[in-house]
Amino acid sequence: MFMESDDAHTSVKGSYFRRIFNTHYNLGFGAPKTDVCSKCLELNEKIKIETDPNKKNELIIEKRVHSLRAKAFFEKLKEKEDGLKIISFDCQKNLPLPKVPDQICYYSRQLYFFNLTMVEGSSTLPMIKERVFSY
Repeated sequence: MFMESDDAHTSVKGSYFRRIFNTHYNLGFGAPKTDVCSKCLELNEKIKIETDPNKKNELIIEKRVHSLRAKAFFEKLKEKEDGLKIISFDCQKNLPLPKVPDQICYYSRQLYFFNLTMVEGSSTLPMIKERVFSY
């Protein structure tokens, strides 16, 4: 019956499914933001759901103060002072050893390879081997 009806050739636009996924299943489309401050995200979400205008203004002020402090911090990092050494570090990868596809072995591994990298200097300086240390 369905195959014989005229509705068999009706197409549905992608926006129809997007609306359903967004409203009923809390699924979003698009690339996620990277390197976003967790405090900024928290304050943005609190501002969105707050109904009390006074409390909403307090949250907006708190977010503004937070962003001004962050800007001041990054401006301070750009300054060059004699005797000041900037060191940044990143625990890049924790690799379990040995690498085998068996799941049972995954949980019984006793050896991990940790890659800790430290960089001396600011992000505006070139990355040369005299300033990069990997442990």
